Amino acid sequence: MNQAEKIQQIVSKYGKTYVVLSFGSADGGAMFGQWLREEIMKQKGYTQPNNVYLDTFGLDNVPGTRHEMKLIRPTAGGLASLNEAWDEYYRYAVSTAHTMIFVATAAWYSSSYCRRELEDHFFEENQNRSQNGEHPLYGVVLIFPDSKKYCKYYDFERMGVTVIPTTKSYVVADEKKRLTLTGHYRDFWIVDQETLQKVVQAIS
Repeated sequence: MNQAEKIQQIVSKYGKTYVVLSFGSADGGAMFGQWLREEIMKQKGYTQPNNVYLDTFGLDNVPGTRHEMKLIRPTAGGLASLNEAWDEYYRYAVSTAHTMIFVATAAWYSSSYCRRELEDHFFEENQNRSQNGEHPLYGVVLIFPDSKKYCKYYDFERMGVTVIPTTKSYVVADEKKRLTLTGHYRDFWIVDQETLQKVVQAIS
């Protein structure tokens, strides 16, 4: 079975992808990605695991995936699903999606993987769709205060991407209390409901 057949098998089992998430895992980003995925699935009525593609979940049952403990992924005991062919699975998910969401934190800008997700996947996918006369992949970006110094690198508004400014809202609001927590749960943050609704409404 070649890679294309393996990918199609996964899609048949876990569902077509409508939304793809791009986020930096560090500084609570991995937990936020999981929280955002769950919220979008609930509010959009998505029921299949890959309807909102998050690579850790998407690769979990893919042949060749190995599992490692990573501190930046504290849910499920810190278990991360890793696969050398992640790029191919991610590219396929992007090719079937109608929306891609970028969580543009400082950690996102610092990640070479995240830049590839924008430049090698989002840009290229829209170039391919334009050449084929297909509807473009829609982009949504959450801009956080800690990333503003990096914003000069990408002019999202000029790209036609919907920009939603927001801030991190820590689940444990008291900083002193957060610092006493074990592991990285002290970094667990979300966004407010108004921001979440803007994201949901922006999804095609």
